[in-house]
Amino acid sequence: MLQTPDHATLLQRISQTHPDPSLQRRARLLLLYAEGRETAAVAAAVGLSPSTARRWR
Repeated sequence: MLQTPDHATLLQRISQTHPDPSLQRRARLLLLYAEGRETAAVAAAVGLSPSTARRWR
């Protein structure tokens, strides 16, 4: 999913420091998917429904 290590670095930075909590959550979601996590686990980790997590993927 992540095409370069730079993408992961950028998402990590966004997930930790971006002033918009929704963007932090979305970055974390993408990082979890990149780790190979299943949708249910990703959704639970970021506090979304599985259908929303799939849509944001």
